[in-house]
Amino acid sequence: RVLFRSLHDLKAHLGDEIRGVIASDVMRPPPQVLWPSQRLLDALPTIIASDLRNVPVVNSRAEMKLIGAVVRAEALGVVAGAVDGTRKPGFDAPAGPGRG
Repeated sequence: RVLFRSLHDLKAHLGDEIRGVIASDVMRPPPQVLWPSQRLLDALPTIIASDLRNVPVVNSRAEMKLIGAVVRAEALGVVAGAVDGTRKPGFDAPAGPGRG
């Protein structure tokens, strides 16, 4: 087993074939995004379809500046709680911009 104490140590053990790998070789396609004013019910199809734990939230369609993320499990928990009546939507959601 080889242990690396630094990035420099790791680079010394990499073969030439890996040195040519660039970000586009291993990147994913851009994910679907949400907007801060989007209602949870309208965002639900995007949240459910996403395989990401954190669904990105951007400021606008035009600028697409990342401003935060919706935690998939928390959003689904809010919906489940609203369906079974155990909590009101947004009642115990973490504080965020404009929420305290």
